[in-house]
Amino acid sequence: VAQALLGTALKVQAAGSLSLLTYNVWGLPALSGFGSKAPWRYERIGQRLERSDYDLIALQELWDPQTQAILDRLRERYHVLAPSVCALHQRSGLAIASKYPIQSWDSLTFSTTAGVERIVAKGVLRAEIAVPTFGVVAISATHLISPPESLNRAALSQAEAERIRLAQIAE
Repeated sequence: VAQALLGTALKVQAAGSLSLLTYNVWGLPALSGFGSKAPWRYERIGQRLERSDYDLIALQELWDPQTQAILDRLRERYHVLAPSVCALHQRSGLAIASKYPIQSWDSLTFSTTAGVERIVAKGVLRAEIAVPTFGVVAISATHLISPPESLNRAALSQAEAERIRLAQIAE
């Protein structure tokens, strides 16, 4: 179960003692035809993250209203920034959780997109966080356009998806 819950997780140790987890929770609403057929996952992901010891957590695809369970768990131990989540239409689905105070934040919605992803507002969520041993640390959570073999299989070629990803990175 643990492998399935954190299958897309990546842990990076930076500068000795600052740990970061980035995690795409695959939180598409089941009614979209693409989302989780097992919403109980969100509660388990939240429990697992609540017990973790990461300093910073960047989350992607928090569109299903039931992903609120993840954020509720994180709020027990973390400062949580989630300004545009828990709904699909024109939301980024991005969140940042930090053990340390979030001093400021901003977001950017990509202007370049295509296919079914026009319904959401993919982009970047950025935060400046006051970390005692490092000073102010900047962190970004992002989600680029999906590859054509997933959600956009009828709308994009591989070349078009790559062109859009590069344009999103440039933004």
